[in-house]
Amino acid sequence: RSTLFPYTTLFRSLEQPGRDNVKTCYDMIIADCEEALKYLPDLSSNRGTASKAAVYGLLARMYFYRNDFNNALSYADKALALVPVAKKSAWPNIWTDKTTDDVIWKLIKLSGQTTLGTMFFTSDKAAITESSDAIAEMFYSDPNDIRGSVTVTKAPDRDDKTVNRVIKFQGANP
Repeated sequence: RSTLFPYTTLFRSLEQPGRDNVKTCYDMIIADCEEALKYLPDLSSNRGTASKAAVYGLLARMYFYRNDFNNALSYADKALALVPVAKKSAWPNIWTDKTTDDVIWKLIKLSGQTTLGTMFFTSDKAAITESSDAIAEMFYSDPNDIRGSVTVTKAPDRDDKTVNRVIKFQGANP
């Protein structure tokens, strides 16, 4: 029996519920998303709050993970109808938070923050958002692939070892 996590609908302070099976968890997540769609705007202006576009994207992912590709495609199309794919020229600005083109939902940095929390990047150059050499090389090997120059940079970590740092989580001023 494959299990995920306990999915509860009632709060009980001392209860330690058992895990539900994968199908039950997906069914409940999908039902919650479908219910949320009734109350959400099509899109939020800052992309950091819930919207139909974000829920459509989440539903597309949930159905994709379930190998239900017809529903995955249907919900992906609905998300992209609300937030079209950006032009290649917009990508550098997406990754430095200068535009919300192509952004369906994102974590928002609070006023005064230069990074997206210390979990992702800290002043001592520690980060958990480093790309493997294989992935970085895949991006860098094709000069027409914008992902290399926009999403990953070579930079020293806190031990002065050169790593493939994911640019996005360094904030607007990497």
